[in-house]
Amino acid sequence: MEGIELVRTVRAHEKLADMPALMVTTEVRIDQIVAAAQAGISGYVVKPCKAQTLSEKIDGIFDRIEAAA
Repeated sequence: MEGIELVRTVRAHEKLADMPALMVTTEVRIDQIVAAAQAGISGYVVKPCKAQTLSEKIDGIFDRIEAAA
């Protein structure tokens, strides 16, 4: 199962629909990035990436969750 399909499957479950999902991938094609966004990805990081970039993306996801609460 590819990552986008996994997120769609997770989002289909009521209890998991709002769970944050960060995609870490080598995929840089715009159609794949758009598909990930449409599937409900919370964040998108292209590999290879630095630990700081990953940390910033995770912090951003949690900041958005806190702001929505």
